[in-house]
Order: sequence, then structure tokens, then C-alpha cells
Amino acid sequence: SMSCLLTPFVYLWLGREFLLDDIVVVTLVLGFYVLMINSIPSSYRTAMGLFKEARFAPLYAAIINIAFGIIGAIYLELPGVFIATVIARLFTYCIIDPYFVYRKGFDKSPKSYYGRFIVWMVLLFASYFISHLIIDWVRISGLLGLIFDAVISILSFNVIFLAVYGKTTEMKLAVNRIRKNILHK
Repeated sequence: SMSCLLTPFVYLWLGREFLLDDIVVVTLVLGFYVLMINSIPSSYRTAMGLFKEARFAPLYAAIINIAFGIIGAIYLELPGVFIATVIARLFTYCIIDPYFVYRKGFDKSPKSYYGRFIVWMVLLFASYFISHLIIDWVRISGLLGLIFDAVISILSFNVIFLAVYGKTTEMKLAVNRIRKNILHK
């Protein structure tokens, strides 16, 4: 939703001169997503006191970020720098934090987490592309267009995720919990 709504929002708010290229917006949103998706494993690792195990992660991330940032800046300019940050986080924190949480904290293999992580990323991209296709196909300007874009991006994301996760035990538990909270209030 952010990647579909930021540009029209900035256009309405500040005007055309403050707009960024779509690739810059997408890479910034992707960087935010990768940062946020790893906040839970990172919090678990911190709460479990697994500091020593991940002590080199920031160093690895910095090396990867600098190397890919230089290459990205040369070939892709500003988006290349943001892509480098995404790559650095994906190949360090998004691997290291879940690994130690599962291995040391839960005494389990992290493979199931990595599999779900990949599925989440695929669903995220599918939602983005479907939203973007519909929004580009039905171009509406102004505040009404921003509202339309928001509805389309929210609907496409939720329809895709419900189609994939609607029948899972976790979804049924979440729906029951929401129902209880609504009925209780």
C-alpha cells in the first residue's frame, strides 16, 4: 500500500516537484519492509540474550552495504544505494537473527521460518504488482484517486493473503480472537 500511495499522496500534498521516481519509492518501501519484518526475530534474539552469537552481523551488513552501495550507485544511482541496504539486511540480519532464535532459543531448525519468509516476500510482490496494474489501468486523479488507490491496494493485499492463509489454523485462531474481542466490547 505504501508503494502505491506515497507518490499520489506527495503529489497532492506538495506537488510534482517533490516526487521521486517509482523505483526509488519502491526500494525505500522495500527497505522499510525488510527492517520491520525482521524486528520480531531481532527482538526475540535480544530478549533471549543472544548477543555474542550475532556480534558480527553489523560488520557483515556494513561490508555488504558499502560494497553493493558503491556498485549500485555507479550503475543505478540513488535506487542502487537503497537496494544495497535491502540486500545487506536480507543477507545478514534476516538470516542471522532467525537462525539463532530458532537454533539456540527454540532448539529447532529455522527452515520453516525461512520458507514462510520467502512466501511472504512473494505475496508482497504479487500484491504490489496486482495493485499497481489495477491503479495504472484505472487512473483517477486528485483526492478521489488517492482514496481509490488505497482501497485497491488494501483489497488486493487482503484478498491475496486470505486466499493463501484463510484456511490455516493461525487464521482461524486470529478470527476467533477478533470475534471474541468485538463481541466482548
